[in-house]
Amino acid sequence: LPICSVAFLPLVRQGQLMGCLVLGSHDPERFSPALSTDFLARLAAIAGVCLENVFNHERLKRLGLTDALTGVHNRRYFDQRLDEEITRSDRQGSMLGGLFLDIDFFKRINDTFGHDSGDVVLKNTALRVRELLRSSDCAARFGGEEFIILLKETPVDAAMAMAEAVRARIAGVPFDSVGHVSASFGVATWDHKEDSHALIKRADTALYKAKSSGRNCVVQAEDAA
Repeated sequence: LPICSVAFLPLVRQGQLMGCLVLGSHDPERFSPALSTDFLARLAAIAGVCLENVFNHERLKRLGLTDALTGVHNRRYFDQRLDEEITRSDRQGSMLGGLFLDIDFFKRINDTFGHDSGDVVLKNTALRVRELLRSSDCAARFGGEEFIILLKETPVDAAMAMAEAVRARIAGVPFDSVGHVSASFGVATWDHKEDSHALIKRADTALYKAKSSGRNCVVQAEDAA
């Protein structure tokens, strides 16, 4: 049967339109201009409160898992995601790549140009990283000027290629008020015989090898052993 009468109920909270509740009936007389709307208004108010509560809950959850400065995920989210991806990769027998990056001479940037400029570098580094990642990948601020990237179903050659692409993107375009900035990278892929901490540790070891090898370069974990 066709819909013969309809009621549109705007869901408004704090003066903001959040959505619309639509009720339809096969009865052409069910919703009419002469119908009393007190009950429908109460229904819309209740639905608006429920929707607002859902939005607030999701916003708080997002804030708790996002780095406020850079907009990428934080360490807490990454640790949770890493365990999930380790389990998935183990079940599927797929590869998992991990990239550790550290902005070169970041303390010098802060000391020379000020912490506001340092914040700009952190924000734009995160943006350049995100521009190159797939939606299934995960980037997080690990701490300070360090970022970590998780690449799903990615063998070591592809992980190395991604690290090199991100390195070139960061170093290729100058940052506002600071100029050219570079970053060093450590790359590791997950061995199905190890735990998640071993993946991070090997990528971190490769990163320090890159820092000690002149910076602005990519080092594979196997080459840093």
